[in-house]
Amino acid sequence: MSKTTVTLIDFVPSSSIPNHELLNFLKYSLRAKQYKKFSMNFNLIGKLKGTKGEYMYDLGLSDCFNKIIVGNQHYLEVFERGGAEYYRNQPSDFSPLFSVSYEHHGEFHCLRVVNENGHEFIYATTNKGLIKIRVQDLMNNKSKVEWVFKKNSYCNIWGLDVIGTRVYYLDFNNSSLFSLNRNTGTEVEEEKLKDLTMGYGLQFLSENKILTSHGNCLEILEKKENQWVSLKKGTSLETSCLYSMFYEKESGLIYTSNTTEGHVVIADLEHLSLVKKCENSLFNWNYGIIVDSKTGLLYICNRTTNHILIFE
Repeated sequence: MSKTTVTLIDFVPSSSIPNHELLNFLKYSLRAKQYKKFSMNFNLIGKLKGTKGEYMYDLGLSDCFNKIIVGNQHYLEVFERGGAEYYRNQPSDFSPLFSVSYEHHGEFHCLRVVNENGHEFIYATTNKGLIKIRVQDLMNNKSKVEWVFKKNSYCNIWGLDVIGTRVYYLDFNNSSLFSLNRNTGTEVEEEKLKDLTMGYGLQFLSENKILTSHGNCLEILEKKENQWVSLKKGTSLETSCLYSMFYEKESGLIYTSNTTEGHVVIADLEHLSLVKKCENSLFNWNYGIIVDSKTGLLYICNRTTNHILIFE
């Protein structure tokens, strides 16, 4: 039997190499040998304090630049991204490195940071529609956008995901799944989803299967013969309003944030049943939630205090 040895080398960017972003992403990917899952202990180790806007709804993680990106009203705020020890040694209200205003494009709702051929982009829903931003431009403190999609009237859209050539989003008031061309921002189609009002969270599990959080339940739908049909529905989650949703693929766990009752609900994907419910006095109008696979830390947006809460 032959033996193959693979050696991983470090990339050292220099001014002579033009694509720093790609090199940073490769460097991160090679170092991230093992996915770190959240412990579910909910030990608070730090807080990030928003300084510009008043409505902190969601956040994303940049692997290329190793930063945390937070949507705070019409600002994107950028924070350092570290491990547990790093945050323990920071001030209790850890301020952002900088903020960039996108005032003319609306207030940010949900964010997705997506890598496209070595370049990262932010897809975001707003109170006016959708927006796509190159992360490199944000890091250069530029308010430049790739495209903006504006609805004809006030819209209440939240959850979004990107798959294939499209970006999809849910309309909170209508049982509909809308899609746009991810490169141009032009509208492609509207697909009706039966009984899916109050739609907040959206995660594609495959091209024809989605996980959603709406109202007080989680639901998996599958597309069959151009119709979305319900495969599984979890309603025994001891909660009333599931806002943000994060699916941790490696553990098969779904983290959801309840905005009105002040708790976080963890469910399993296989049965959509309750695994753990965590209540905390700090969970007061908590929204966006995400687990950092690099550190195993969990981040939650708290709209009332304008903080990002960090748990290990």
